[in-house]
Amino acid sequence: MQNKLQTIKSSKITWYVLDGAKWLDFVKCYCADGDGILQLEERKDGSYALNDQGEIVKTWTDIKSHDDFLAILELAQSYLAATYHEIFEDAKHHGH
Repeated sequence: MQNKLQTIKSSKITWYVLDGAKWLDFVKCYCADGDGILQLEERKDGSYALNDQGEIVKTWTDIKSHDDFLAILELAQSYLAATYHEIFEDAKHHGH
């Protein structure tokens, strides 16, 4: 039996939530396309990193609350819209 994929919504798109493996640098990642082209990674040290096709393009280290995380998710959404507009359009909430 397959588990339903966990998701989280930012203001305009839905992100898939994936758990990291022991050998990876992250404990959780948030991906808009399912292919990992752009991922927001929750690192083992508690920081977050925006990973664009294997290259870290931005990191955040001073995350104190869930609101801080949501703000980072919005920034990742903006990056996705500017860099991968087609993926952004596909990930948008339907009916908005």
